[in-house]
Amino acid sequence: MNKFIALGVLLFVAVFGTATVYGATFEGGEEFALPERETVRDDLYVAAGVATLSGNVIGDLLIAGGEVTVLGETSGNLIGAGGNVTVSGGVGRDALVAGGDVNILGFVRDDLRVAGGNVQVANAVGGDVVAAGGVVHLVSGATVSGDVVVFGGLTTIDGTVTGDVRVEGGELRINGTILGSLNAKVQDGLVIGNGANIGGGVYESSKEAKIDEGATVRGELTFEEVMRSDAPPTGEKILGFGVTTMALMLLVVALILVYAAKDGTRSVVSHVARSFWKSVGVGFVALIILPILAFILLITLIGMPLGFLLGLGYMTVLLAAKLATSVVIGALAIKLATRSDDIRLDWVTAIVGVVVLLALMLIPVIGFLASFILFLATFGSVLHLLKNRLWS
Repeated sequence: MNKFIALGVLLFVAVFGTATVYGATFEGGEEFALPERETVRDDLYVAAGVATLSGNVIGDLLIAGGEVTVLGETSGNLIGAGGNVTVSGGVGRDALVAGGDVNILGFVRDDLRVAGGNVQVANAVGGDVVAAGGVVHLVSGATVSGDVVVFGGLTTIDGTVTGDVRVEGGELRINGTILGSLNAKVQDGLVIGNGANIGGGVYESSKEAKIDEGATVRGELTFEEVMRSDAPPTGEKILGFGVTTMALMLLVVALILVYAAKDGTRSVVSHVARSFWKSVGVGFVALIILPILAFILLITLIGMPLGFLLGLGYMTVLLAAKLATSVVIGALAIKLATRSDDIRLDWVTAIVGVVVLLALMLIPVIGFLASFILFLATFGSVLHLLKNRLWS
């Protein structure tokens, strides 16, 4: 998630949405800041290039941007996605976070689900933790009251885990405490450092664990040797992390569009449902003709300003349509499955759309063609609705 994605979301909501809808407040811009002394007593949805929340949110928080920093407390659930995401304030319920670099510095009262290139958890988690990342670190002083499941290249546990720990990936380093049992499948080995305290368990690796003399293993630690070639390929792990992160980012965007621009999104879906192939045709023609027209205008002295605006508008609308495609897919899938004349737009629509879109992307050739056609239909419908809004 970067500034361009945030810009696409903002354009869609600015044209087709309202500031406060359906019991939720939407905020955005190139930069957005919630001052420390301000409190939002509502569900809050934020899309911005740089988003900083120092105030508190009495409700759920959905936030997306290039740089995301949450310093205040959130009483409900928190869903966040961004290039760099830092959550320093406490979360009253569950947290679902994805990004390039993710730092969870505040407490999470219930479960934590997190994915990123670099993931750090440095405070108390009242429930379970499920993490996926290139580097995953449970910092010294951090506590997890439930179980921990990690899919990571390098996983380090310096904190305390009350429940069981399951790790799959490259290397696992333990310097903290695991009160439950350990189940690890680690290609590059297990290292149990000085001061570590674990309750035993089983691990699969190509080599035996390195156990420091100062470490405590209370139960039996069983080693099951596997050939290095039998270990899960690193490339597959990285692909899995990427898909997980993409899914979370798409879900955040879909939820923002569903709740912050519900009327506009409904109009886009309705137009696609009524005039599917016409929307595909409009989208296909616009995809080819508009950039050519913008280029022709740019090389002429008189038309240069108009060409620049047309090119910028084309790229922004293209991005907005791309982000809205998953919502359109979800709404159409539910409409076809239920054979209903109504358009359903809620969190179920967002989840169904993201799942179906990712499934299509994993199918060679046919999946790509299907997702491309659905994107063209969405693009054509967004252009149709935008034309009606601008000329009305």
